[in-house]
Amino acid sequence: MAANLQGTHPAATIDGEAVCCGEASIAVFDKLHSRFHDSEAFLYAFDLLELDGEDWRPRRLEERKNRVQKLIAKPQRIRGHWVARSAS
Repeated sequence: MAANLQGTHPAATIDGEAVCCGEASIAVFDKLHSRFHDSEAFLYAFDLLELDGEDWRPRRLEERKNRVQKLIAKPQRIRGHWVARSAS
């Protein structure tokens, strides 16, 4: 899933999970099996693996999480992860 990136749109590999939620904000994974619910999808961004060709995996996890937060436009923090709406 493509995250909305700010600025110059750097090339990045972000580890995360696409999720659609139903009532009471409970994940409904069946919604991911068709393109019908794409506009409802969120990306739970866990980690930054690569940025503009540079491998970020050797860096400290805190540094990687801080950088991914800055890359995602208007993120929300939910349960320790940065979440962005899918690109429309």
